Amino acid sequence: DFWRIIVQRGAHFEEAMKAARISRMNGATNQEATDNGLMVLLDPEAVRSEIEVAGNRMLLTEDLTGTLGKFTKAVQNNFFGRLILPFAKAPTNAIKMVAENHPLGMALSSKVRDDIFGKNGAAAKQQALARLSVGSMTMYQVYQWSDEGRLTGAMPSDPKIRAMLPKNWQPYSLVFRGEDFPVDANGEKLPLYDRNGIPNGKLVYVNYAGFEPVSALIGIGADCAERRRRVTKQTDREDLVTACTAATVNYFKQIPFLQGMSSIFAAMEYDDPGIIVRSPMNNMF
Repeated sequence: DFWRIIVQRGAHFEEAMKAARISRMNGATNQEATDNGLMVLLDPEAVRSEIEVAGNRMLLTEDLTGTLGKFTKAVQNNFFGRLILPFAKAPTNAIKMVAENHPLGMALSSKVRDDIFGKNGAAAKQQALARLSVGSMTMYQVYQWSDEGRLTGAMPSDPKIRAMLPKNWQPYSLVFRGEDFPVDANGEKLPLYDRNGIPNGKLVYVNYAGFEPVSALIGIGADCAERRRRVTKQTDREDLVTACTAATVNYFKQIPFLQGMSSIFAAMEYDDPGIIVRSPMNNMF
């Protein structure tokens, strides 16, 4: 309930800001726009439906509808079904939200396709295009970091490949320089790896397994790069779509939850794991 209240309050303020912006677009003065925004703050009942939708969405508690919802209810309708599938709503909603932000979202979700083609209205179309744009750019950046060895994906299934991994290598982790990392003649820290891919010093691995689904794309993008790097055939290496599709499936099989993105991006940009330690993600350690 604590997090639901936090999310709903944020949604309430967002609706107030939206009312003020719309007023300004319609020609109202700054004072009139401010008054309209404050009226929304003073009357939360006027935007209760928007607030409840935001709370359910961000906490992954939206009701499961359609064929998937019927199937889930049928499985959980008996004791053994509840043992097999005790928690269906949260993980299923997580997968749905990842599909909305995934570059392959149109193939993964019929709702995303309908939204993009405008079947559910202009607002839904704009939101769908924005999510796919942000998701695609995020995966591109994550892919680059993983290709540089600054992010890791899933643990390889091949024992020969596992034997070639650096010492203390960890799956689904951010990679930082450890203490007393070697420096060059100018006092600058050496790259994480030499030209042969061997670490130049001690590496610190910070596992990013945590909360769905905000940073799920990090795990998928990192595993996509890992899979392409591990194959030996050039034709397989060039097949990016297959690698990323396999990474998406593998992610949902291996990791139940991933965590927020902002602290991860800041930590990677400034090469400082302390940013994660000082963030709400510190309860992961």
